[in-house]
Amino acid sequence: MIVGMFATRIALVLVAAAVGVGGCAATTTAVPDPSLDWQPCVENPGYDCASLAVPIDWSEPGGDTIDIALIRDRADDAERKVGTLVSLPGGPGTSGVDQILRGAGFSEELRARFDIVSLDPRGVSRSHQVRCDAGLVAGRPNLDPDNGGRIDEVHSYTKELADSCRAHTGPLIDHVDAVSVARDVEALRIALGENRINLYSRSYGTMPAQAYAELFPQRLRASLMDSVDDHSLDGTGFLATEARAGQDAFAEFADWCARATECALHGTDVHALYGDLYTVAARGQLPNPNTPDRRLTRWI
Repeated sequence: MIVGMFATRIALVLVAAAVGVGGCAATTTAVPDPSLDWQPCVENPGYDCASLAVPIDWSEPGGDTIDIALIRDRADDAERKVGTLVSLPGGPGTSGVDQILRGAGFSEELRARFDIVSLDPRGVSRSHQVRCDAGLVAGRPNLDPDNGGRIDEVHSYTKELADSCRAHTGPLIDHVDAVSVARDVEALRIALGENRINLYSRSYGTMPAQAYAELFPQRLRASLMDSVDDHSLDGTGFLATEARAGQDAFAEFADWCARATECALHGTDVHALYGDLYTVAARGQLPNPNTPDRRLTRWI
């Protein structure tokens, strides 16, 4: 029951990142064009932007397409350029274009030797954003089983929300999986004219990165995965590993705090303190330090 609640919350995070109401974006039936027309980005002309048409359903490559938004930070030292690094954003629901525009934190040495290319994955932001009924997203049910939440209400709500997303997004809603994103990355490699590419991925972005390594190993020069999600797990297994990792990390922090005098909580029973804060949050009495007139809950 609790696992089901958490699974629903993860689905809501994806939907909420793209909340809105609208019809399907226009699609075409053209075969994806392998060329890219790089132009200075409107938001920052210091970067190049382009789009790439890819099939909505990769099992039907001649069918309807959507445009994937791309961004490129050109290598600063063209004479010593190694190749192209494709950065896969996390989330799900994070815009890779926005990350580059804001400064993605790559080192000066890396930016000197590589063209860094990122994208808004299918269903995200500029790449045919997933759209759902805003009222439904805002009116989600009680997800807390310890506070009266009911799994049957959650199931009913998620079905209604899914139907809304399908109605407002169109066929793409069934093709926003990691494997489809990996195939988009391969289409990007071809369009870039690169024999092999390098991948950097973080969190959810490691899902399509793993799929790409399985599907196109001969096209991968190097891959760095940060905060890896195991794409071979089902929903229950994934949530179980997330819970164990969180517990392990908290235990390590508490042990470090007990040893290190520089820890602000040194000399405090960190486990007991967390338990007390959790209890106060469950009562709706934990102040939000950033917004004093609001309270934090167990769901933050």
